[in-house]
Amino acid sequence: MTTRDPAPRDGATITLRYPVTCEGQTISSLTMRPPRVRDILAVDSIAGDAAKEVRLLANLCEVSPRAVEELDLRDYEALQREYSRFQTISAADARRAVLALAARTGWALGEVQEFDVVGLAKWLEGLAELTATATPVAAE
Repeated sequence: MTTRDPAPRDGATITLRYPVTCEGQTISSLTMRPPRVRDILAVDSIAGDAAKEVRLLANLCEVSPRAVEELDLRDYEALQREYSRFQTISAADARRAVLALAARTGWALGEVQEFDVVGLAKWLEGLAELTATATPVAAE
């Protein structure tokens, strides 16, 4: 069973059908926080899509990757479904977005990396709209 918050950016709690024991602790539910840009960048260097996803989901649920690896496949799929509710971007797009927003606004890279993915997308949309509607200043 999954508890759905009204807005995905508030996170979600996934009650496991099949609790797991990891590092001496029984885990019967996982609370997934919204992804931040830094989460996507942190897993970029990991080889293999499955290993990246396991690490990302573990980070978002604040458990060890071993706990995610022990999940029953149906519980893992529930975790994937909840993650898919968040707007996601690739690591390459995240890097470009962070650099563009930092360059345009003067904010530090560390500040921009703390944005949640949805927030980053909204800032970029606003930046694109601003750029599209800006009128060039005529040279005298």
